[in-house]
Amino acid sequence: MVQVEFSLYNVMKKIVYLFLLLMLALAYPSVSMASPTGMETATDQDGNNSISGIVTDQNGEPLAGVTVLQRGTQNKTITDLEGRYTIRLK
Repeated sequence: MVQVEFSLYNVMKKIVYLFLLLMLALAYPSVSMASPTGMETATDQDGNNSISGIVTDQNGEPLAGVTVLQRGTQNKTITDLEGRYTIRLK
């Protein structure tokens, strides 16, 4: 017969480690490149340029919460639930 003892301290310590690992994984998602589909550019009356599009995965499904960056600037936006975005160019 095998006797197994559980220490509440050890169990709680493992739960805390797993929780911290999960938070770390969620805080630093892997960087991936997605190609915007149907990308369009527009100029408003003030002469400001913007780009709009939809970000999808390799299966064509829209990706929500993706950060879209303008290269070489701090200008960025996030896609909506349908993967759509509009970013004003600087």
